[in-house]
Amino acid sequence: MDVSIAMATYNGARFLPEQLESLRCQQHVPVELVVNDDGSTDETAEIVLQFARTAPFAVSFERNPVRLGFADNFLLAAARCRGDVVAFCDQDDVWHPTKLARAVAVLALEPEVALVGHDATLVDAEGRPTGVLRHKAPAGRSPGWALLPQAFFFGLTMTFRRELLELVPDTQRPFDLVDPARPLAHDRWVSFLAAISADVYFINESLVDYRQHDTNASGGMTSGRGWVAVVDAARTKFGYTVMKQLAYVQRELALVRQVVTDDAPTAARLERALDVLEGHERQLRLRFAIPRAASRPRRFAAVVTAWRGSAYGREGLAEGPVLRVLRDLALATIAAPGQEQRARALLGPRAPDPRNL
Repeated sequence: MDVSIAMATYNGARFLPEQLESLRCQQHVPVELVVNDDGSTDETAEIVLQFARTAPFAVSFERNPVRLGFADNFLLAAARCRGDVVAFCDQDDVWHPTKLARAVAVLALEPEVALVGHDATLVDAEGRPTGVLRHKAPAGRSPGWALLPQAFFFGLTMTFRRELLELVPDTQRPFDLVDPARPLAHDRWVSFLAAISADVYFINESLVDYRQHDTNASGGMTSGRGWVAVVDAARTKFGYTVMKQLAYVQRELALVRQVVTDDAPTAARLERALDVLEGHERQLRLRFAIPRAASRPRRFAAVVTAWRGSAYGREGLAEGPVLRVLRDLALATIAAPGQEQRARALLGPRAPDPRNL
């Protein structure tokens, strides 16, 4: 099975040599390393080209004429790959020698699995372990739809079939829930494509050292906020959070509905994903009635209505139904008025049509 490594770089000279050496040491030798650079001004290009002279696989290096940002840079690198399988690769991590071999073994034995993920060891700038990055996914094989609506594997842990990228053009990806001003990140996008069309497989083991430092492009682990800040954010942003999730799910639904395939198993999976997402949309509509209510008694009544409407028991959610009800009751108690107007102001054109609420 031919594996391509898609690496996005930007001023990565500090840690890049160690990462490249870990790619050289993979037990399953990739067919190529495809590097897309986003306008580095340090020695990144020289380091890659020097590595290419002795690498046991092909290495290509392209520099973007304009800055794309990390997500589009990764997706462009993946689009240039020619292997049957693609693995995203950060410039500053260190892969364990068995990373590719473990993922490829799963994909070779499980033809209905399109994406393999795993845990990662968190390390500091010097490579000292500081913790473990764990996914909220069951070990082994799972239907992708079970991870909807916010299916997510971290890019550095993902190995996936390249055919996923052909399902929907990446120019149509929805906004990112972390930062709605930008399109969905590359790893969330590929996770979504796998979730709607195939099975996924999770290896409950760390197969990469995920380096945390002061110049991470994304994914840094941040400390929690104080209680006052949390409560204040909850009072003013409950409606925004639910509206954002609703708009996101509605965009996912639109994407699933436009996919056309002659493959019967894939079509069946798309139908199942559609059913799950429609259930989440109904749930979010019911929940959005809570912050829209004008008074605390009406918000409590909206929670009861949402509960009776099965808004707290859909598949794919990490929390249990009791915790969800208690959370919304607490938010109904403290929610500030004018939630819908605030939410629309924050989301702008990404806000759902009022007729769909």
